[in-house]
Amino acid sequence: MEWYKDLSVNQKLTYPSLLLAGVVIFASSTGILGLKALNNSANTLALEYLPSQSELLQADKELYQAQVAERSLMFVNVGTDSYNSLLKQHTNSISLVKEHLNQFADVTTSPLAKEKLNELNRSFEVWRTTTSEISNQRTQNGRNGRTTAIDLSFGQAATQFEQLHQNINQLIDDLNSNTAAAVTQVDDDAYRGQQMQLIALTISILICILFIVTLPKLISKPLAVLLAKIHDITDGDGDLTERVQLTSKDELGDLANAFNHFLDNLHGIISQFKQSTSELNVAAEGLAKTSATAKHTLMDQQATTHRIADASDHIAASVQEVSVMPPMPRNKPISLPQMAKKE
Repeated sequence: MEWYKDLSVNQKLTYPSLLLAGVVIFASSTGILGLKALNNSANTLALEYLPSQSELLQADKELYQAQVAERSLMFVNVGTDSYNSLLKQHTNSISLVKEHLNQFADVTTSPLAKEKLNELNRSFEVWRTTTSEISNQRTQNGRNGRTTAIDLSFGQAATQFEQLHQNINQLIDDLNSNTAAAVTQVDDDAYRGQQMQLIALTISILICILFIVTLPKLISKPLAVLLAKIHDITDGDGDLTERVQLTSKDELGDLANAFNHFLDNLHGIISQFKQSTSELNVAAEGLAKTSATAKHTLMDQQATTHRIADASDHIAASVQEVSVMPPMPRNKPISLPQMAKKE
């Protein structure tokens, strides 16, 4: 998973999505192909085998009805309504047999079935010639014709009818086998389609589970680490010497590197600020000492000034006293210190 870890976030989100989309497309394609195969098998069954079987069964039924009408002619008087009805039924049944065989030829696509149908048509033409001769003998030749018709009906015509019936039954058996195979094919196609859908669904679920399990580790977890570090800094309790350890080469790794670089710069700024603060504290302490010294000096100057002012007041008072005193002899001047001492 190292190669996936180094992918960009966009690629981490895109590749699983593309993989999931590919699985969905695969499932859809297999489903479409399965439905197409199922449709082909169902069409073969519904449009060929079942109609072919129905046509042969109808032809066999009409064949039996033609034989029944043929043999019933032997026991009904010629020219009566019953005879004419049987004769008409005989003719119609023969026509319907031929019609059903032609419809079978139109429906079937099997080369083997067509080959057997050709053989069946030859047998039918032979039997139709014989059964038509039977009806003609019975209609036109009176008692002798009736005897000839009976001999043909229960002899040559019966053999030909049995051969024709066997040919029809053989075709029906082949159709039954083909129908059973088509039904099996339909079941197989349906089962195969279900299996492919289940496989695609399982793969999709596994991809979703992988998507759910890996993405939080590859995206959410690094984001949580960055967010926790940012919270540490904003809360004022963060250690600026620690760094976010993300080795991935995606956008989150770049973000972690940029964040670590930001912490480096922030740590440098704070270190400079602490150093400047320390220097400012030292300068402030020196200034405080200088201020204290200046204050003491000022207080000394103020005391000296007060003393000088007091002295000046004394001098002024002495001068005033001197100015009001009587004149003294000129022979001996008195100095101010002496005067002060005198006082």
